[in-house]
Amino acid sequence: TCALPICTGLVRAELQGLPNVAGSWGSAFAGCTRIKEVRQAIDYGSGLVGKENTITLPIAEPGNFAETTSVRGWLSGCTGIENFTIQDITPSAAISVDMSSMFANCTNLKSVSFQSTAVGTDGELLRGKTIGSASNLQYFFQNCSSLKEVDLNGIGTSAVAGNAGSYGQRETYMYKMFDGCTGLVSETGGVAGSDKS
Repeated sequence: TCALPICTGLVRAELQGLPNVAGSWGSAFAGCTRIKEVRQAIDYGSGLVGKENTITLPIAEPGNFAETTSVRGWLSGCTGIENFTIQDITPSAAISVDMSSMFANCTNLKSVSFQSTAVGTDGELLRGKTIGSASNLQYFFQNCSSLKEVDLNGIGTSAVAGNAGSYGQRETYMYKMFDGCTGLVSETGGVAGSDKS
């Protein structure tokens, strides 16, 4: 269920002034069908305040997401969102983040990018830097049938439990991560999220 009682009618949320997105944000914006864009403020004077159909997240500063423990179902059912980009959502190696069902049923979502200031332009981890980890990625993009591009460079997976070889598919915490993502093509040329990919 949605954490905001008016979420189906929500047309904007301004969170850029929050100093620390701590604790669980699970299902905070679930079902906010009028939201079309989720973006991160570049700086505190970026002039993003007031744009309709937009959630503006806090800027990527050290500590802003360091204590976030869950974004489970955070944007699930937000059928208006087409693109999502965020930086440093898992910055702390000490805390892992439950990201299960984060985008489930976002049927118009086309591209997602999780970036990190700890990763260089070549996609490699910078010397002396670390990335925190997700703890659960089950159903992460379930039924995101329009999804075409995914960049997960800013999310670690060291705390994601289980592997299909040892535990079987159902017991992994990546179970059905791309289920129903018929617009994605796997490295082998099959449709991602199907048993034949």
